[in-house]
Amino acid sequence: MQLTGALGASRPTPRTLEGWGAEARRWALLAVLIVGAMIPWYTLSLVPLLTVGTAKVNLLDTLVACAVLLSGPVVVTALRRGEWEILSVFLFLAYMTVAFALGLARDPHARFFAVRESRGLAFYALAAVFAVGGYATRDFHRFAVAYVVGTVVAVVAVFAHVVWHAPLPGYPAMIASTPSAQADVIARYLEWTVPVVAFTICLAGVLSRTPLRTRAAWAVGLCCIVWYLIAMHERTAEGVALAVAVTLGVLPSLGGLTWRRVAIMIAMLAFVIGLGVVPGPHWIHYPAERMLGYWGQLARDDGSVRVRINELESALPRFLQSPVLGQGLGTVVADEPPDFHTGEPWRYIAPGYGYLLVKTGLIGLVLYLGMVGLALRRAWRYDRAGREAEGWPRWTIATVGMGALLALNLADPSVDTAEGAIAFSLFFGMLVAPELNVGAPDRKRWAKGRR
Repeated sequence: MQLTGALGASRPTPRTLEGWGAEARRWALLAVLIVGAMIPWYTLSLVPLLTVGTAKVNLLDTLVACAVLLSGPVVVTALRRGEWEILSVFLFLAYMTVAFALGLARDPHARFFAVRESRGLAFYALAAVFAVGGYATRDFHRFAVAYVVGTVVAVVAVFAHVVWHAPLPGYPAMIASTPSAQADVIARYLEWTVPVVAFTICLAGVLSRTPLRTRAAWAVGLCCIVWYLIAMHERTAEGVALAVAVTLGVLPSLGGLTWRRVAIMIAMLAFVIGLGVVPGPHWIHYPAERMLGYWGQLARDDGSVRVRINELESALPRFLQSPVLGQGLGTVVADEPPDFHTGEPWRYIAPGYGYLLVKTGLIGLVLYLGMVGLALRRAWRYDRAGREAEGWPRWTIATVGMGALLALNLADPSVDTAEGAIAFSLFFGMLVAPELNVGAPDRKRWAKGRR
């Protein structure tokens, strides 16, 4: 993906203290994106940088803290200007501290779970960092490249682990010996958000009006990520990726739907089906065959949808007890697991919107959707006519990517994961940050539009 140039080699060396600070903030965010996409949360927990009591501070925690602290002054300046998009981020974060306190007050056993849930939510501070750091489209292009590079590294590592039995951190005794076991290992390595977001970025890069060499680099990353999506055997993530592909394929900003693109989509679909039908290398034939069989059950109940519905039904009484404020972070969702077998009280709920409603109440859900709405409104009001066609489609990627996160939250707790918060923050920054590489008349129109 031409990493060296994409990550900033062409940028002149800063000669002032302010310049060095901007470079430090940029590289801190690049490190967050690479590590956040490359290394799963649980793997980072195995090798903490610092342990305080029972709490473990890992590499990703440290990188995020550095990025936020380095951007503190510019974030404070934006807050003083009263920018609603930035205020919405901190209103959400402030209310999460209330939800944290409520959880500790209402449930004496909630401490461990409340801390674990609040760690991912704290990463939403990155949304303000991306939005007010003075980043232009070329910077967000570098950030996107970093995210994809991290994802591809992770995919290659998983492939080496399950196919060649190479040791992989986080799986010291889980070398998969059968194709079925390989699929289980693959599915548990990356959180669903990571491959879906990387797929969105890569496909938009392939469809964009950029040099052929650049699109070829995006295509290489896309092939790696498509293999992972097929092999991970998770229909929800695959379905969201498919919806993203269709959306990007028909958007006018990327050329719109043409007969040529329809033919390419049909050829790609036929190719994937052929991988599962025609015998070939087991590392691609078996995952594709299993994926086709799983999608063939779409008309029948395979249990996954029912589990999600049961989770929501079992959590409904808890939500009704405190619909406005929520029960608080770390609290019990249901007295029994959603399959209603006798067991310990259930503190987990997969759908992200269900999580927000039960744990943070209507206030938490409204604040989350408010951040999304304000970001989309800012991008919509920005006069970007013809600008997407000039190169890398920043606003298209961010809009479609934000939609993908909203769709994932229907079945996955993306809202409460570090990976989900990092991806949300990246897209939020793409939507909210004004384009700095435009002429004075464009800047005046942008300022007028905000008023």
